[in-house]
Amino acid sequence: MTNLDFVSAKLMHSNWMLGLRAFLNGHQQLSENEIMSERDCELGKWLYSKGIAQYENIPEMRILERVHTELHAMSKEIVNLHIHGDSAGAQEWMTRLEAISQKLLDTLTDIEKKATQ
Repeated sequence: MTNLDFVSAKLMHSNWMLGLRAFLNGHQQLSENEIMSERDCELGKWLYSKGIAQYENIPEMRILERVHTELHAMSKEIVNLHIHGDSAGAQEWMTRLEAISQKLLDTLTDIEKKATQ
């Protein structure tokens, strides 16, 4: 994987977060698979198709996988709250999710640095 692939992975994640925010604001629909499965979002497809295999020697890949799974679990809660009319609760969880999102992006940056050394 080249640096461009790491940039692409970060963009995929950022776009997903924007989509979730747009969903909460009523501007976009997300498929159930995108929300519920960490394997079906674009970052998950990269992670499980080649990312983990190619960079298994970098310990941060396990952190990335864990954080990514946690992000999807929190997203499920956000969507549930939103669907059941608790917009304030969904927004509160979204604030927490943004911190996890930043951890994911930071971990991708750490992996990229180690992969290109």
